Amino acid sequence: MPTNSNVALHFIGVGGSGMSALALVALSQGYLVSGSDLLRSAQLVQVEAKGAICFAGHSSTNVGSKKSSSSEPLYVPVSVPDAIVASSAVPRTNIEYSFAREAGIPVYNRAQWLTRTSKRKNVVAVAGTHGKTTTASMVAMENDLDITALVGGNVRQFPEADEYDGAFLGLSPQIAVITNVEFDHPDLFKCLRDVRVAFKKFTRRIETGVFFKVGTENAKYLASQLSESMPLQEVVTYGFARNNLWRAMNVKSNTGGGTTFTVSRADVKKQDVSISLPGRHNVLNALAAIATASCIRDACDASCAAPSPSQRGCHRMKNLLCFDPVMFTALNNYRGIARRMQFVGFFGSCALYDDYAHHPTAIKAAIGAMREQYPEARVTVLFEPHTFSRTFVMLRSFVAALSEVDRVMVTSVYDARTELSALSSNAISGQDISRCIGSNSLYFDSFQDVVRQLLIESSILDSGKYCEGDIGNEIYEEEAENLPDVLTDNVHSVTLILGAGSSVEISAVLLRALRFAELGTKT
Repeated sequence: MPTNSNVALHFIGVGGSGMSALALVALSQGYLVSGSDLLRSAQLVQVEAKGAICFAGHSSTNVGSKKSSSSEPLYVPVSVPDAIVASSAVPRTNIEYSFAREAGIPVYNRAQWLTRTSKRKNVVAVAGTHGKTTTASMVAMENDLDITALVGGNVRQFPEADEYDGAFLGLSPQIAVITNVEFDHPDLFKCLRDVRVAFKKFTRRIETGVFFKVGTENAKYLASQLSESMPLQEVVTYGFARNNLWRAMNVKSNTGGGTTFTVSRADVKKQDVSISLPGRHNVLNALAAIATASCIRDACDASCAAPSPSQRGCHRMKNLLCFDPVMFTALNNYRGIARRMQFVGFFGSCALYDDYAHHPTAIKAAIGAMREQYPEARVTVLFEPHTFSRTFVMLRSFVAALSEVDRVMVTSVYDARTELSALSSNAISGQDISRCIGSNSLYFDSFQDVVRQLLIESSILDSGKYCEGDIGNEIYEEEAENLPDVLTDNVHSVTLILGAGSSVEISAVLLRALRFAELGTKT
């Protein structure tokens, strides 16, 4: 299929982070792009703003059909796309998917389209249970290299190699970064062994080099398997321990809300780095980005031309002694991406942060980052569980992770993939997490009730003065532009929003509501 302006693509589930990234890349390649999702979202709007035609809600008319009279065939094509790209979250019974099959339109899943998108390109892929988006976006900040980034987050458009539905098996990268390997996606993987098998298949597709953060038994296992089965590949490790080739040392929180550390390569070269993000997990993400960018630059400088297959990738990793100077500048200027330890703002003496964490390990890392940055502050977490299967299987781990904060507010489970098994809201709910945590946890059915409780606990609003009409998008959407910045160096509390579902857009709304109510109490 030629990539030109005469080829039309339709993305079903375009509001998802991975699918929106694919749609943005397709637009940059000159395709005519349309897309649909159940609801309008920030990602859908972003794709729309770049020139795509997007629909909220699914209908056969979105893919160029109209209902005909009962005496005619069921569908009459009007203007159909040349191909469909469907998210793994979209059931095969979806009306657009069904129409495409009936009309003979080619349908690609995410892995298949990634294969087409990355064909005849030098690919550097970032894989792992956690840290993919941040690491990939950091590498993409290296403006001195010709990089097209495919990142599952709100950032300028490197592919991010997602293990869900085997999407990363559509890539054949020259270089890969594997940040970590843990059990996740229980709707797809039955156990940790299944996850290991998937990552092992991925490593067999890597042509020349792979960076491992060998800090866990799972990563050590995978690295040893790779070394045994593919001895021609070069395996480079990074982390905090002395036995890593790339090492981060002297990690400290800085006054700008981020982290400062020293990078060491084989204990020979050392340089100080500052990033705007808090947390040791983000230090590891930055370390992986530094090592990867240095490797890419070395390969580009060595080839001095379009690299041949034997030259592509990181063919001199063990001999790499220099840092990529542009990467350090890029990281100093890196301001993060949406919902990855994103600082949203202050209300009163409370700092509001937003993060995508929806796995127990990621939640522990996010909470740990807040404790490091604000050691004396009271920490409140608003958590929206993501999928019934993950909530059910990892209930105890969620409870243990969330019990590390002063207050937990849990909402209902976000059913991302409309799980069609017996596992449903009847089997598990957010209320189960809250009940297991105990007295410092509250359960809420709606975000509006969460805002109300936060107002009360922040001493902004007296519970007796609250009325339901005080909080609603209509009120603070109009007032948002007039709200002054509330700045303070004296942070007494932190509110951290965690989750990957409908909580995606709650942080800005929540901040507006809290500031609006705060201003109202001063008048």
